[in-house]
Amino acid sequence: MSTAGHLMDLDFVFVEKNVIDNVITDGKKMAIAGNEFMASSIRHLIALKLHAIKNNPTGRQLKDLTDIVNLIRVNKINAEEEELKKMCLKYGMEKLYKTISENI
Repeated sequence: MSTAGHLMDLDFVFVEKNVIDNVITDGKKMAIAGNEFMASSIRHLIALKLHAIKNNPTGRQLKDLTDIVNLIRVNKINAEEEELKKMCLKYGMEKLYKTISENI
């Protein structure tokens, strides 16, 4: 399927080299509409969404919180695991972690 004449939404985040190295190492190559992309791992995607909420809580919390809960459910991630809690706390969102845990 050709994407000629079609627009695709893409989100970009500028990060330090060590962060992008980790994203690439943990990521997965995939084809979308005939174009090859590097997709973030689920854990990095959750971290990106937490980062978005931290930087724009009013505009992003409702959508991204729903996305985070669904990513955890669909991928059968244990919401009580330490790594998820550390990610939430890294962005200063202990309350958000509790909300996520309560909605899994």
